[in-house]
Amino acid sequence: MSKIKVLIVDDANFMRELVRKAVRTLFPGFVLRDAADGNQAKGMIQQETFDLILCDWEMPKMSGDELLGWVRNESDCKDVPFILVTSRGDKDHVVKAVQLKANNYIVKPFSNDKLTGVVSKVLTQSKGISAKELMTLGGAPATAFQGKNSVDILTQSATKITTPTKITHPPQSNTTT
Repeated sequence: MSKIKVLIVDDANFMRELVRKAVRTLFPGFVLRDAADGNQAKGMIQQETFDLILCDWEMPKMSGDELLGWVRNESDCKDVPFILVTSRGDKDHVVKAVQLKANNYIVKPFSNDKLTGVVSKVLTQSKGISAKELMTLGGAPATAFQGKNSVDILTQSATKITTPTKITHPPQSNTTT
């Protein structure tokens, strides 16, 4: 199998960047593309093939659920795994995502472990490849992402616990002048 190609769709640039960095950290070999709304994503999907779509629900011009509905009705891309990423975690939205045939659903805010876990699960299930093969295609060991949170990934500053260095002071002289 060739490299995995992922489309990240969100109207918020910082969220696209957050998702991109999270996926890139665990799967540096993936090809990542992004779109600012459903219309832009639709145009990209018509021009190129993707292995996975990570899409926000609420966007201007064309929402994530509208894009998902369009994808599921297009013969060329109807089987592309689609994960909705949204701040709407209420029962009605989850039910609608299932009805629209989303492969999975992630509620914001999410941990990076949750995001990459769902990505791994959806890709292994939909592509019929093992998690080990997925890691090989992604180019990173499974442990590359552990212990990092959203802020760490976005700022590239994963915290590392270290033992403080003992500060020693020079001996003080007892002589007086």
